[in-house]
Amino acid sequence: MNKTDGQNYLRFSMDDLKLFSQASHDRNPLHLSQNYCRKTPFGQPVVFGVLCGIASISYLPKKYSYIASDISMEFFGPIFLDVDYRVEIQEKNSRFVSISVADGSQQLLKLSIEYKEAGINEIPLQKMIDSSEYRESTRREPAIIDPSELGNEINIKGNYTPSFEAFKKLEKQYDLMDKGISVRQYSALMCCSYLTGMEIPGKEALFSQLKIEFNDLEHSWDTGFSYNVYSENYDKRFKLLKVGGSIAIKEKQYASIKLTSFVREKASLLTNHSVTDNSYTTDFLKGKVALVTGASRGLGAAIVKALVMQGCTVLVNYHRSHKEAEYLRDSFSTYKGSIVLVPGDISDINYCERLKNQLIEDYGKLDFLILNATPPLLPLWIEPTALQRIHNFLIKSISMASTPMAVFMPLLSQSDGKQVFISSSAVREATAVWPHYVAAKSAIEGLVRTSAIEYPNVQFTVARFKKLLTDLTNTPMGKKGAIHPEWAAFNLIKEISSGPGKRGEVSILEMVKDN
Repeated sequence: MNKTDGQNYLRFSMDDLKLFSQASHDRNPLHLSQNYCRKTPFGQPVVFGVLCGIASISYLPKKYSYIASDISMEFFGPIFLDVDYRVEIQEKNSRFVSISVADGSQQLLKLSIEYKEAGINEIPLQKMIDSSEYRESTRREPAIIDPSELGNEINIKGNYTPSFEAFKKLEKQYDLMDKGISVRQYSALMCCSYLTGMEIPGKEALFSQLKIEFNDLEHSWDTGFSYNVYSENYDKRFKLLKVGGSIAIKEKQYASIKLTSFVREKASLLTNHSVTDNSYTTDFLKGKVALVTGASRGLGAAIVKALVMQGCTVLVNYHRSHKEAEYLRDSFSTYKGSIVLVPGDISDINYCERLKNQLIEDYGKLDFLILNATPPLLPLWIEPTALQRIHNFLIKSISMASTPMAVFMPLLSQSDGKQVFISSSAVREATAVWPHYVAAKSAIEGLVRTSAIEYPNVQFTVARFKKLLTDLTNTPMGKKGAIHPEWAAFNLIKEISSGPGKRGEVSILEMVKDN
């Protein structure tokens, strides 16, 4: 937390996420695992929503004579590490306050608190002691619930207490005391995070909203909760799950809770069956050598499989997704062509030079260069707070295309080969929140047009796909109208297998419709 020009800001680090995880026992990998997050639409760890809410409370004024009666949080978008988020507080009166956390003009969190006059029944932090009986009942790994089961009634009961040693560190870091919210109420908020991220829906949860209404309780030193939660409704269209329930202390209801979350679904892996449904065959690709960048997942993987089925040797470039790359190689080991894994950062010129030497030594040529790699795509607006992130995206995107182009174009020219750049229909139909993406794709298309003049022996294709169903778009709204990678890949292969085309020009392939 910090103040700049009179404004309040929050910034989170991975250490903050680890500390909150220790305190709350919410161990969902969406917040903690870099490898897991790279395979999600976010591409990086997402800050716990409840952590952001609790941290924003640190900016509230002292409230010695009031205690919260209702707390609600609405999460409108992901919050990431190492970004400054603005905090604004509106206090309508002594009994109601709202907090907004925003990235520039985009509100990401709204927190509302209603207060009542404080009693004497709340436990001071120094009296809180971990209850091992309750703590040991929490999960070590998040639940995995089949989405088909969410339409049925699900009831989960259990015991919970946070780690107060870790919470004490949070309290010290964010100055949480005397804000009109008791330690026990903070514990209830952490319980909501645990229930959503670890129990229901568990691993695939994306928190959307929580609401807690607190009851008066007689004085008690007990620090453990029992919870009873149940699914109220599951909207299959938007993958939206509503959960209701209660938190009790010694069998007396302490709070009623309402939890809403989106249920993320994995983008389906391609299989032998899914690609062999396409009847297209050609001898043109037999014996050819192709390099596909960003090829371990999504469209890149679909392109690799389509090429291998036609007898092509494909060098699969990827940066970190080794498990997915091995799955890709092993799944199609019996087909005409072959898959060679070449892990590395495609924007690194030293890596590309080594790969070029390997290509020359092993194959003596390169027939296809397919540029598919792109950084994770996150929404941004053209405004000062997002400017550095826009610049970073542009630099990384352009380097992921320009570096392999600079290194491999001479080799491709010697083979009268083909270069394919995976662009987007967004270059001609720009949309809000993607200025960095539109600018990057447009700039790289400019590089391709220039390359067509400089390397007249090479045939160039720009494939402008509409939204594809990949990890980058695998959200309830992102899936709407998305093209399946298999369809896109096989139509692309038909195009580049059509034999010699015009050289010195760029063919634009508009692919906006799924058959």
